[in-house]
Amino acid sequence: MSYTMRIGDINDIRMNVAATDRYFNEGVCYASLFTYSTATKEIIKLINKKVEIRCNCSWYKTTPNSYHVISTKIPNSDFYHTIIYKKDRMIEDIGQKKLILFIFREVDVDSHDEFSEIMDNIYNGIEDDYNFSEELKDAVYYKLYKNSSIPILKEWINYIINSLIRNRYMYTMNILSSDDDNNDKKLIGYTICCPVDYLINLISTGLKTKVISINGTNLASEPMQAIEGLDGYLNTYSEVLADRIQKGFTPRFTPNKDKYSKELINYANYVEYSRNIKLYPAQKDVIQSISNCLDNQKSSFIIGECGVGKTALAIGSILVNSKHKKKCLNIVMCPSHLVYKWKYEISTLAPLSEVYIVDSISTLLNLMPKLKSNKRNRHIWLIISKETAKLSYEERPAAVWSKRKHCYVCPSCHQPLYTLTWEGRGRNKRPIQHFMKETAFLKQTASNRKCMNTVQKWNTEKNKNEKVDCNCKLWEPFIKTNEHDISDWIKLGKQGWIEKQHISKVYYELSNKRKLTKEESSLYSALFNVVGMMEVGTFPIQRSPRKYSIAKYIHRYLKHHIDYVVFDEMHQLKAGDSAQGEAFGDLASVARKVIGLTGTLLNGYASGIFYILYRTFAQTMKKEGFEYNNENKFTQEYGVVKKTSNYRWESGIQKNKIGTTRIKTLPGVSPLVFTKFLLENAAFINQEDISTGLPGYTEIPIAVDMDEELSASYNKLEKDIRENMGNWRKSVKTMGQIITTLSVYPDQPYNQADIIHPDTGEIIATPDTLEQRYRNKEDTFLKLVQSKVEAGEKVLVYYHWTNRTDLANRLPKLLKEHGIKSTVLKANIKASEREEWIHTQLKNGIDVLLCNPTLIETGLDLLDFTTIIYYQMGYNLYTMRQASRRSWRLSQNKDVEVYFLYYKGTIQEQALSLMATKLQAAMAIEGKFSEEGLNALSNNEDIFTQIASSVTEGIKDSVDIQVFKKISVKNTKEKNVDKQVNVKPLQYLLFNFNNASKSNKTQNDIQYNMTDSLSCATQLFNLC
Repeated sequence: MSYTMRIGDINDIRMNVAATDRYFNEGVCYASLFTYSTATKEIIKLINKKVEIRCNCSWYKTTPNSYHVISTKIPNSDFYHTIIYKKDRMIEDIGQKKLILFIFREVDVDSHDEFSEIMDNIYNGIEDDYNFSEELKDAVYYKLYKNSSIPILKEWINYIINSLIRNRYMYTMNILSSDDDNNDKKLIGYTICCPVDYLINLISTGLKTKVISINGTNLASEPMQAIEGLDGYLNTYSEVLADRIQKGFTPRFTPNKDKYSKELINYANYVEYSRNIKLYPAQKDVIQSISNCLDNQKSSFIIGECGVGKTALAIGSILVNSKHKKKCLNIVMCPSHLVYKWKYEISTLAPLSEVYIVDSISTLLNLMPKLKSNKRNRHIWLIISKETAKLSYEERPAAVWSKRKHCYVCPSCHQPLYTLTWEGRGRNKRPIQHFMKETAFLKQTASNRKCMNTVQKWNTEKNKNEKVDCNCKLWEPFIKTNEHDISDWIKLGKQGWIEKQHISKVYYELSNKRKLTKEESSLYSALFNVVGMMEVGTFPIQRSPRKYSIAKYIHRYLKHHIDYVVFDEMHQLKAGDSAQGEAFGDLASVARKVIGLTGTLLNGYASGIFYILYRTFAQTMKKEGFEYNNENKFTQEYGVVKKTSNYRWESGIQKNKIGTTRIKTLPGVSPLVFTKFLLENAAFINQEDISTGLPGYTEIPIAVDMDEELSASYNKLEKDIRENMGNWRKSVKTMGQIITTLSVYPDQPYNQADIIHPDTGEIIATPDTLEQRYRNKEDTFLKLVQSKVEAGEKVLVYYHWTNRTDLANRLPKLLKEHGIKSTVLKANIKASEREEWIHTQLKNGIDVLLCNPTLIETGLDLLDFTTIIYYQMGYNLYTMRQASRRSWRLSQNKDVEVYFLYYKGTIQEQALSLMATKLQAAMAIEGKFSEEGLNALSNNEDIFTQIASSVTEGIKDSVDIQVFKKISVKNTKEKNVDKQVNVKPLQYLLFNFNNASKSNKTQNDIQYNMTDSLSCATQLFNLC
């Protein structure tokens, strides 16, 4: 008997063999098909969309991106052999994570089906432990090992399979095979659908009941019994782990073993000659490893703290990797305030080089003859700020208004434009079209960027018309040659675009509305001004300079000329749809080699690194199954996603889902991101690695008691907020107001606005107004500053809430009253001029500089300020880390102290406590492990959410002084001992396991390595 299959609109596909699953509703799990080339292309296009499949008179629905497809042409024929099979995946169902795995085995036709017989016995109540074939045990072990992070030994697999079958978590597939297939083999398929928690509990129970064991015993060894926590484990077994790592992992460069290249030695000598700077061994190690990486890879990252010399490391990596190439063309893309710093560094560190700052397209055009010249014998470096690189022309809507259809239509196919919403649930769910009306093109969005209709197009291969997507661009360049150009569209500032013919109608519709949203209020205000001008016969002048993106011009006209591109502060280019992110992608795609520099690898979310990885390691990302728009898929696989669904229950039985599933991305990144994408292509370096020239660094929290009046008013405000909490306790807008007010009130208990619900206008709480005078925090601050100034030090003071407090005036006034000269750095000073401005103020004799930390968080070296005081602190961990290290540099001669002032018993203490914990989590990601940091990684709430929870629930956290002591670094300048780059055991251990599965090692080698880690995992997960 022969079978056929139908996929979507493709009928009569010849099917050789297929495997279907009805028990877990997975449908068609495997199919072997024979088709012509055109049908094969359609199958590949359709199978990973939401389509229906008919197989053996049964209909199945597919979900998007759920199949792997392999297609090969059969020699000497017009047929293609196509195999489709389902992807293993992990899903979240009612708050529970589940593994769904598919196992396919090819066995002899006459072989005995042991699994079905054993499964029947188990289902019939014959309780016994059955021994399965080695082939099946290997397949199950491989699937569980590959798709879960649960520590599993191969010797446990027989126990696990028996338990899966008894609990109906493993089932055989239904196999359909054509009779005309003369093959001596047959297909067997199994589906595993199992909760992750069940597997963890299963292994835990097995170890406790001694059904399974680790290395033949269920008892912890004497050394393990003496160990307390992960810190103790790493300290006890550091040498063993390091030895195991070195045997299983070959780094790009091994310090004290591999030799530096001749090019690196020459570069180090030149740097010492030109700048009188001697590179530290750890710096040379990084340069050599990056150069070795670029020999085989297109991209590489240098991830290091501020002050480790990333600029010199990047320049050195390029010069060493170029192997004395005489005329490299290199580009550096950096923040605007670092442009001149990069020019100085390149001019003094790179021999035979010319450096140009490209600040406009005309500058680049003037350089084009030199850039393309074959006669030049010097390197050329182009420095472009990320703000300049993104500049491009503005776009305006190109859609056409149809008076007959009363909506906008496509300028190409002339069909109505619309957006879709869905109505109903389950099989009654249906799409609803909403035609684009007068305000549909205020701003460019994903729904109005291109035409969503289909058109008839002639297919020359099939000789017939086919439906294809129109995809006509609905926005066009806005180019004006003079102020008198006439256009149907006008721009209303930030509110966006609107056609002149619709202004009056939209204005009067908004006027007649009883209640306006925030966006509608802004639009109404903008239209009010335009209507006033229309009454006197004028319109706002539409100005749009003619610009062309520098990054796009380089991508188009210098495609085969760019050798290296360096992206400084690469983490700032993480957005997928920003102009700066697009400039990043344009330059990265055109360069032969790419180097990324950053001091903070992640922002805590897996999505924060997705587009960076895709723009630098596109092939690797594609091999992992990710397309450019698969940010959500990447987050689900390597991040933390919270899905909330509501279901209707009757008599304890779950019924239909109510409404839609709400999805929220939470902080958290899987270590697999590092093992799969980063560790082979990134060098990590910290200031501790260069300990020979490092001054001391200490972080000191100082708790301040509120006076009785302030304490009573603050506690009253907190009480009023909690008592008046209603349905808005989960409102982000409202919680933002509450947290801000509670943060600033102790510092300024006067002139504070009421907390008002933004939608209803309801007053939630009214802060008391106290006398304007100096309080305990100002007194503590003054004493600290006086002691430092008397000791001859300069003090840098940070305050965060610029627009909610008068600290910019009050603190300088306080210091002036006591004879201390100070000044305030404000945002109106250009970023590129701030460092020079600060040096001018120092020459004028200031002792104290006050500013918002965001103004100097990157790039500036403030060596004169050896004391840093956080008078206020925001909730951005990256800003805190960067701003705290402004003066802690290799060239610093004095110890640096950072003080955090906070009022006890307030939200300021709560924020500082959480920030310290999250800081240790971030340090764990970068290889600095501690128990607190790893525990913090498991907390998937962001800082803002945790603070909001503490407010609503009345939780009070105290600041742990020990956390700050662990962050501090001792002065090592007196020690004249070179220290190599630290081995980071846990990172390399993860990397070792990942590469073991890819290498030619035997399964026993991998199992032996896994056994070592399980000695720790047993204690950590309480499996014993």
